[in-house]
Amino acid sequence: MSRFAARTDSAHAEIRNTLRRLGFAVFDTARLGNGYPDLHVSLGGFAVLVEVKSPGGRFTPAEADFAQGWQGPLLIARTVREAVSGFYKLRRLSGYTPGDPLWYRVLLDKWGSQ
Repeated sequence: MSRFAARTDSAHAEIRNTLRRLGFAVFDTARLGNGYPDLHVSLGGFAVLVEVKSPGGRFTPAEADFAQGWQGPLLIARTVREAVSGFYKLRRLSGYTPGDPLWYRVLLDKWGSQ
């Protein structure tokens, strides 16, 4: 049985709305529950899951379990600045280049540039 999130952290709406105004695609996933992060954020083909926390906020046991099992980029953000800078840092660390879709990179790696 799914457990729905009862509330969102205080910075949630500000981070979500500001990212949208900056041109990010943002899907609000806070109500999914079961430890799934609050936001699914993408820009230029790169996506990150964002867990929004209030200052001093901690993971719930379900959030900690999800984070341990997740194999993609996951960011914890308390402010808009943390969300934006974290997104770009994770994208840079991944080696992803804007305009170079990930599926295309995988195809080139697998079959060469024939």
